[in-house]
Amino acid sequence: MFRYRVSKFSDLSENIIPFFKQHRIIGIKALDFADFCTVFELMRDKKHLSHEGIEQIRIIKSGTNTGRDKSI
Repeated sequence: MFRYRVSKFSDLSENIIPFFKQHRIIGIKALDFADFCTVFELMRDKKHLSHEGIEQIRIIKSGTNTGRDKSI
């Protein structure tokens, strides 16, 4: 087992996201990772600071993990 603690936003862009893009996640979790990357980009672009941005993030979140339609 390996643990990595994210303490800065840049840790995501410099370490976590590139690692999982290089070592592809398979199955339905790959879709969750794609959603995670989308939310990361929204936050990086400061869109989470607007009402519209928060709503976008809520919609994305509602489809992740157990909320995702597994038939897709």
